[in-house]
Amino acid sequence: MAATIIQFKPKESTAFVNMKGFFEICTSLDTCNFYLDCVEVLADQNEISEKEKFTLRRIGRQKRIELAHPPKKTKEEVNGPGTYLYTPEMGQEKPDCQIEASLSYYGKHYYLYTDLDLKGRGITPDGTDSKGRKCYRATMRAYKQLQETYSISYESLLD
Repeated sequence: MAATIIQFKPKESTAFVNMKGFFEICTSLDTCNFYLDCVEVLADQNEISEKEKFTLRRIGRQKRIELAHPPKKTKEEVNGPGTYLYTPEMGQEKPDCQIEASLSYYGKHYYLYTDLDLKGRGITPDGTDSKGRKCYRATMRAYKQLQETYSISYESLLD
């Protein structure tokens, strides 16, 4: 009669399994740091083994690196006139447009940066920027008319 050796998987603690799951669904750096702090508390209270603590630290640090450097998304394809929004915080790149626009602080007019010569009612020259592009100030009405003719990139921030 031959003996068969059965190897059992080492039992993982419930806290370890839960923390692994939390790291998998984590979507922000602050949350990831909170979970890493929880790992230390669990280890101090002997809820997880030392091996599990080191494994969770490794998982948490890798997740923190992923969250700190989100993958770049491809540029939105510019096909025709209009305003093309992009959000750098979400990893989006600025589309290649003829004009770059930003709204003024009080929201009464737009600042436009371009190599084009813009003229018309509601458009006033405002010098040049550090990149050597021409700067213009445009009223809301003039901006609406410009977006019917030109492609305009507009940076949309999350704050």
